[in-house]
Amino acid sequence: MTKRQTPAQEKRRKRKTNAMMPPVAVADGVARIAARRSAQDSISRRGPVVRARRMVAAGVSTESAAEAMAKVAKGYVAEAQLAASVSARSGLVGSNVGAYPNRNAFDPTDDIILTQAGIRSGAVQVKNGQRDYILKQVESGKYPSIVANRDAVEGLERIGGLAKGQVSSCIDHAGVRSVEFSSVETHQEAKDLLVSALQESSHSEHVMALACAVKSGTADGVVNFGLSLVSQAVEDRLSGRPSEFLPMVGEAVKAGAKAVLRTTVVTYSQSITLLRRAKGAFSARLIRAITSSTLVMSAIADVVVDFAFDVVDVLRGKIDEETLFRNLGVNSCGALGGLAGAGLALLATRDAPWWLKLLLVGVGLWLGAVYGRRLGKHLFRDEEATLPEVLPVP
Repeated sequence: MTKRQTPAQEKRRKRKTNAMMPPVAVADGVARIAARRSAQDSISRRGPVVRARRMVAAGVSTESAAEAMAKVAKGYVAEAQLAASVSARSGLVGSNVGAYPNRNAFDPTDDIILTQAGIRSGAVQVKNGQRDYILKQVESGKYPSIVANRDAVEGLERIGGLAKGQVSSCIDHAGVRSVEFSSVETHQEAKDLLVSALQESSHSEHVMALACAVKSGTADGVVNFGLSLVSQAVEDRLSGRPSEFLPMVGEAVKAGAKAVLRTTVVTYSQSITLLRRAKGAFSARLIRAITSSTLVMSAIADVVVDFAFDVVDVLRGKIDEETLFRNLGVNSCGALGGLAGAGLALLATRDAPWWLKLLLVGVGLWLGAVYGRRLGKHLFRDEEATLPEVLPVP
């Protein structure tokens, strides 16, 4: 027999923060899956795998051959990473820009093709190497625009070899910024792909999708943990009540855990959809279309995760079944309200920079969720709690 909430428990439950935040890491998780598949195709088609196999046939170990050819192959990885991240983040903020790796090997100055509304609108040359190599390529004057790994860019800025801004570490296309990439990370990714190809053993794409999903979930979980602590501290300060550190940390951990689960579920679901529909070809339009559904899927996942937490509370005897289903109705209204608020924010910021869009979408989600939950509490209110107290007859 489960017990009903005491006033103290109800007070604590009301105190916790339920602010929904846009799962920004979902886009980068989907982009990682798209980049890996595209890079694997480029590495196999353009020669690094063939040359590595020749080295193995000549007596070089698989590890050494992959290490040597990764210096060439990492460029293909970087191109796919940058192009996929632009397209994925574009879908997240409702933009129509995109990017894809240039498959024309005889067009060396254009590594990434930029598009807007499906029409080519520019190109970028990607250079992935040490700062001296990047400096030499810039001074050659062959390339109208260069994007280099962040380590080289920072090194060039430190020695004053280039004016700041002459070489960027990520693409900024019509207000949508790609991820920053490092030489070490792309080199390791290229080496892993080469080893897999040389051993003719491919890891399950579903396993890779799950790994990327967990990584994305962890990133959003850390952000939500910090935001929850800050929002609780501000709430306590404004209300004039003393802050209780342990309860605050407990609520922040719960908020972070919910964000981890929600973002992981959404990222994995969208990644599997991408793998199923991409059929081996890089499609900026498909990546953008899939990540544009992030907010809707996140709202659904948020309700599922909240319901799961409440089921655990029922099993632990903290709340009863009636409260469980009442919370389900309230959380559903909150998710719908957050989705409506985010949609209005996207419409209102159509021409704004990507960072401002994400900021206002977050505000829209939060406001929509707050008022949606208020409506839900009115619609699914506890009738017994609203009844007037009956005084005993003397």
